[in-house]
Amino acid sequence: MNSTVQKSILRYILLLFGICFFHTSFSQKKNQIPKDWKLIKTIGFEISVPSDWKYNRLIGRDSFVGEFISNDVHLKFDMSTLGYANNLLDYDSDSKNYTIKHDTIDVYARKLVIPKNANPDNLIGLYMTNINSNFDFNICADNLNSQLTEQIIMAFKSVKITMDK
Repeated sequence: MNSTVQKSILRYILLLFGICFFHTSFSQKKNQIPKDWKLIKTIGFEISVPSDWKYNRLIGRDSFVGEFISNDVHLKFDMSTLGYANNLLDYDSDSKNYTIKHDTIDVYARKLVIPKNANPDNLIGLYMTNINSNFDFNICADNLNSQLTEQIIMAFKSVKITMDK
């Protein structure tokens, strides 16, 4: 191989490395949790939330349920090893009012339902299901303004399942 080809290959590799490094560091900064937030560890998952949010465990018959509340937010969650959590399928076909985002992390398929406008009836929700079992998780709220929507999306992105390991 001549030196011109070797230099071109080396430049190409360095360029790709630089792009990957930039993308990784940008993504990490973008999803970084604010310093004034707190980490709440439940029996089934961890979530980072604004410091004024309170966690309450509720009584469920066949699943782990609870809520996060503040003056402006009321998020409810449901976690089930039997597949009983709401999968938010009702929102998949309503592209006029909702943006639906799908991804996977580890063994979990995730769906994020985001309202397109501040209609008080619109819901924001996260649904996660283990692709190898019946385990699933849902956390939702409604009646939000755009600032709260951004906070909730950031909180949803911080969810780490601990029960289903």
